[in-house]
Amino acid sequence: GEDGFADLAVEQEMHGYFRKAAVNLKEIIKIPGVWDVFVKCYVDLLEFYGDHNEAHQVLNEYAYNSKFPANPNAHVYLYHFLKRQGESKKSLISALKILHDIVPSHELMIDFNTMLQKSKKRKKRQLGLEVIFAALDYAGWKENAKAWSCLARQVKQIVISEKHLDWIKQEWNSRKDWWPDFHFSRYLAKRNWQENKSLSYEKALVAGILLGKDCKYFKYVSHQGCKAQLKRFRMLKKIVTRHNPVNLRICG
Repeated sequence: GEDGFADLAVEQEMHGYFRKAAVNLKEIIKIPGVWDVFVKCYVDLLEFYGDHNEAHQVLNEYAYNSKFPANPNAHVYLYHFLKRQGESKKSLISALKILHDIVPSHELMIDFNTMLQKSKKRKKRQLGLEVIFAALDYAGWKENAKAWSCLARQVKQIVISEKHLDWIKQEWNSRKDWWPDFHFSRYLAKRNWQENKSLSYEKALVAGILLGKDCKYFKYVSHQGCKAQLKRFRMLKKIVTRHNPVNLRICG
């Protein structure tokens, strides 16, 4: 019918505009520079038409061409594209490794740490520990419960197994002079306990392992948890007390 022909004409006209836009966008992003908006638009067009190989090539070029300025967004776009395409963990890790080198405080470091922790390779698990320690060096991450949970989980595994204690010691040596005041003060213990008990639990576990059972943060939070008769916090106290000799070895 007439309506069908009209719809077809509109659709063909729209595809014509898309093709013209794609040609123009392709020419623009050949010039070295920061073209985030244009790259995103071009990749959206390519994915819409099912040209995933071209989209992958464009994003690879934008991320890895040395003529282009270092741009964290280029690696973010590539990572999300690879994830949408169901690419291998090796490819995802590769994209996030460069992002970590450029912006160690990027929010995707949680994803990066999670993938690395699940790896069977020791070097990758060690890198995972390095990644989460580095992220927590930044003020914006101080109360990130997910990040503290990631660190607590990996540190607890290492301490209980007593394998790779040198990984913790290596990360802690460069932080032991400033992390106690930055993360583990009594003031922060009180505030974290009042605002987010799950966060305070994860931080207390890390604090107890890194600084021992006499750490101000650990003492306050574990006392409050036991006082409130929360089983989780009684277990926390037992873990840190039981492994206190390991704490001393980490502190050197």
